[in-house]
Amino acid sequence: MMTQYDLPWREDLFSDFDFYDVSQAFEFRRAGYEIVVPYQEEPWVVHDCGFAKLTNYDRNRKICMEEYPEFFNVPEGEELFSSGEWDQLSSQLAAAIRRMIDQGQWDEASQAIGIYHQSQMKSSELEMLAIICEIEQTERRVSKRPSFLAQAGSCEAICRTYLSVRFLLHRMEFDRPAQDYQELIHAVESGNISVDAILILILHGVLDKEKVLGQLETWHMPDPMSAERLRSFHRRMKKENRGIPYSYSKRAKMELEKYSKEEQ
Repeated sequence: MMTQYDLPWREDLFSDFDFYDVSQAFEFRRAGYEIVVPYQEEPWVVHDCGFAKLTNYDRNRKICMEEYPEFFNVPEGEELFSSGEWDQLSSQLAAAIRRMIDQGQWDEASQAIGIYHQSQMKSSELEMLAIICEIEQTERRVSKRPSFLAQAGSCEAICRTYLSVRFLLHRMEFDRPAQDYQELIHAVESGNISVDAILILILHGVLDKEKVLGQLETWHMPDPMSAERLRSFHRRMKKENRGIPYSYSKRAKMELEKYSKEEQ
């Protein structure tokens, strides 16, 4: 956020990470100022802090809506939803899945993630664990060996490895020199990280997927089959995406597939 004038922040209302910026924008509008979003050919910045803890999100959302009703269209008498119970349940489920991963119970962890995906709620931590399980299942099915993530050891170490690779992909996407992600190049070219795992990470964690896929094709893949899977995937992205950066959600994909079957 950039401001031309100074107005007090509503620290009497917001002390957490969520909605302090929305509140400040509304304070400027109340004071008669305009809020603008500058035109961007492509995003100037990407805010990626791994996974966000949403513990206080809904509480602050309710405070924001009650303080600034003139900026929201909430039907009179409608109860504002509070997800305190969901926060507790999702934390318990995430802790249980972490224990399963610690004990190498990947199939059980994936089943628990499947139950979570059927809910209408969302948890950043569970989304991250879902991607990790997706990578493990895919690598085990395709390469018949433990995933590079599973080799990291504990669930805590696995999460750190996942985030590390995700941020290395960001360096590729944002045109950093190759030396800044040399360890990723080595891991892929040596076969330590499979092409299938990298494709899943790109789907979930990269905005300009076609750009990163194009760079990947210049690397030396560990075997012809991996190289062909990469080329095939890139061709499909070009055909379906037409060069437009977009985000991917497995949950959204599942909902669309369900809707398509109902329509048929």
